[in-house]
This record gives sequence, structure tokens and C-alpha cells, in this order.
Amino acid sequence: MKEEYVKKFIKKIEDDKKNPNIKEIQFKNELRNENRRISNVTGIDIVGNFGINDLPVHNHSSVEMIYIYQGNITININNQDILLTMGDLIIINKYIKHTLKSTDKDEIVITFLVQDKTLVKILKNIDNNGNLKEFLENNYSNNYVNDYLVYRTKDDAIVNNIINSFIYLIVEEKTDSSLSITLLHVLFELLQEMEERMLYPAKFIGKDELFRNKVLEEINKNYMKITLKDLSKLLGLTNEYLSRKINKVFGKNFSQVLLEERMNIAEEYVRNTTINITEVASLVGYENKSFFYKEFKNFYGSTPMKYRQQINTK
Repeated sequence: MKEEYVKKFIKKIEDDKKNPNIKEIQFKNELRNENRRISNVTGIDIVGNFGINDLPVHNHSSVEMIYIYQGNITININNQDILLTMGDLIIINKYIKHTLKSTDKDEIVITFLVQDKTLVKILKNIDNNGNLKEFLENNYSNNYVNDYLVYRTKDDAIVNNIINSFIYLIVEEKTDSSLSITLLHVLFELLQEMEERMLYPAKFIGKDELFRNKVLEEINKNYMKITLKDLSKLLGLTNEYLSRKINKVFGKNFSQVLLEERMNIAEEYVRNTTINITEVASLVGYENKSFFYKEFKNFYGSTPMKYRQQINTK
């Protein structure tokens, strides 16, 4: 059954390529979403490709997912070549520019474009949180952090069965059925549980790390006088929620985070400049010099003046 449908699958692709009236499923023309026939019913476009052509730099306004059924391809994202082999699956963020190169000319790949409305619908039914869910949620919230995720799924029988089911839908021209959404939902559920097979991009950032970076960025912009209330306005969060979130992500409250950042900056002034210590205290938001001395000593084990002297004698 499987081999029979794979043969029909390849034949259908070859027939479609010969038909000039079916431009939306010719891979070489799929550089813009208007050339993709995304179903109004499912919000998903599923296209099979055999013996793919190299593609120049392009992007999509929908999440793109490419599964390597046979052979190898190379995708270049941000000047980094990513070699994908049989069983690999890559999910590419919206608007991320990339190129695609054929490796051995007998590749079989299945490409999915998934619109935001479908992502929202599917993710509402995924209870467990994980890196994949965060990545997909960031796509439809326009909170782009990561460019792509890659999964190694070659030896996973369930994933293979799902992909074969998509091949069946392509051959039978039923990709716009509700079964497409159901299969994609199950696939995402599986990937959500396959963290060990996920290849993290070098710059992968989760929600908590993104929140941490935003908090520290705003504190560093105005560490002299920023308050929790100021920060909540800047981040568009309530004081109560922000306070709880900071405690959860940092493991300390806002005052402790602010103190730590002020002390880090103060240490840099003491270490790298000859600025008067009283002025250093003022620069990091302390009007009371004695209180600054006390806080600095608690952090670094000596007063600012002694600390500077110790650094200079090394």
C-alpha cells in the first residue's frame, strides 16, 4: 500500500510539472504565497515535490514546514547551510529569507504552508508547553525570536505513518479536508514530546529568556531611577503580573534584580575608570553614599575604594 501510493505520488508530481496550467504546485514558482494554493477550509497548503529545483532567496508569510521523505537537500538561512537528510523536518518562521539547493536530484520532499488561523486553532488544543509550541505561538503573535527548528524523525514510526497519510491525501487530492488539520495537530503533538530530537539553532530563545532579556534591557536603559511601575508600563503588564513573572524567571524580586544590575554597572565604573566614588554612587542611582558603600561591600566583599585599590595592584 505504501509503495503503491509513493509511486502514484511521484507520478502525480511529474504530471503536475508538465501541466503549465497548474502553476501553484510547481515548486520553482513557489517564491510567493500568491503562487501557493492555500486551502480556505484548512488554511494549509500541502505540496509534494520530486527532483526539486534550486530556489533563490525567498520567504513566505506563513509558517513553512519541509519534510525530507527521500534524499538530501541543503537550506541556507542567515548564511548558514543546513543539510537535511531523509526523515528530517524543518519548520521555518514567517518572513525568514532562505534558499534551497538540491543535492542528488532524486529528493522527495513534502512542503507545508500553515496560516496563522490554523496555527491558533491547533495550538489551542495542545495542552503541554514546550519549545515547539512557543516557536509556533511566536509566529502568529508576530513576536519573532527564532528563525527555524529542525527535528530528526527518521526512526519514528508514528511520524512516518503521518507523513504517509499526507501522501495519501495528496494523491487522492483531499488535502483541503479536515483530516489535514487533524494530522497536523497529531504531528505537532508528537514533535512537542520529541525535544531530544530537536536541533536547537544557535540563537534559540524561549519565552522566559526573551522576558528576561527585555527586563534587563529596560533596566539598563534607566537603572538610575526605574521602578516596578515604570517597567510594567514599558512592558504593557500589570504590576502584580510583572512582579510574579520576575520572581518566576529570575528567582528573585524586582528590587533584587535592579540592585544586581546597579552593582554590576558600579563595579565597571570602579574597575575601569578613575571617577570619584561619590559620583559613581550617583551615576547608578544612589543619593546616599554610605548606603551605596554598604551595598557594594555586600556584593564584592570590600568597599568601592578598597576594591579599586586591589584591582590596581594586580
